[in-house]
Amino acid sequence: MDPFKVFKNENLYVITCDDHKLVIVGYPIWRAFVCATESDFWIEMIPSIDASTRTIIIPKKKQKPYQKNLFKKYSDPIPVKKTEIDPVVLNNFFSSIPAEILDLVSPFPDSQWELIEAVKLIGKDFLTL
Repeated sequence: MDPFKVFKNENLYVITCDDHKLVIVGYPIWRAFVCATESDFWIEMIPSIDASTRTIIIPKKKQKPYQKNLFKKYSDPIPVKKTEIDPVVLNNFFSSIPAEILDLVSPFPDSQWELIEAVKLIGKDFLTL
């Protein structure tokens, strides 16, 4: 089953990582879904975004911070590779959000996704608050 057939394709932004896929349905729909690469079981999620730097913080696979070793107290943590997102996808995603909304949510990096969702649900009167 394709959960995205109800959305317009021009409003879908797909980000493929090593172990999962992230699909964001841009503004004004404003939803996000994540799925393991080898699965077709999609879970709705709330991603973190940073409108001022135009970045999407993607979920990462949990790593064990330290491996126990008989001769060392702790070994070095395994370096985590940063997933690169296609700049065209990022630009198109952030361009789908009205500029006045981006300007007003930018000072709040911890809750930008939620603030944009509040504007979508409550209306532009929310921006005057």
